[in-house]
Amino acid sequence: MTGNDILTNAIQLIQAGEKASAKKLLEPYLRTNPHDVTAWLWEARTCPSLDARINTLETCLRHNPNHQDILTVLAALHTQKNRHMPS
Repeated sequence: MTGNDILTNAIQLIQAGEKASAKKLLEPYLRTNPHDVTAWLWEARTCPSLDARINTLETCLRHNPNHQDILTVLAALHTQKNRHMPS
């Protein structure tokens, strides 16, 4: 199975609500393809919490420094997190 096939299958699983199965495909794929920003964005969708999504995208950013799309998504997630924090 090619990397493109893995990503396509993972996306289909996520869209079908099978996040755990998608995560099993994406995690090993990302270990060997850490510069695939699209895969990281889909991986973030498999995370059970906002903090986990943030951690996943921060890992992506370490492999893809200054990637504007990731910076934008992370900023939005941090804003969302700050809105939900108790005062």
